[in-house]
Amino acid sequence: MQFPSQALLTLLKFARKEIEFNTSVVEAGLEVLKYCWDMFTKSSTYVESGSKDEIEECLIQALDEGSSEVAKFAPAVWVTIGLWILEKVLAKLSK
Repeated sequence: MQFPSQALLTLLKFARKEIEFNTSVVEAGLEVLKYCWDMFTKSSTYVESGSKDEIEECLIQALDEGSSEVAKFAPAVWVTIGLWILEKVLAKLSK
């Protein structure tokens, strides 16, 4: 699965309130969640740990992972992003 750079950029724009919640945000969220699932199922060393970073910082860190020459995977960043996506989608759906 390819790194979801465009999806992360869309979510970063949404987090910064540069775009409104719309189908592109939902699609970006789903793409990132699929990537997270793919990474978690491939990672045998996953240890859940919370991150207190702001969502914008997590999205930027995730984008940096994609542009890095060194293959790395920071589960805490992706868990934070995944939970944020789910929170935003569920909040919109519950209205």
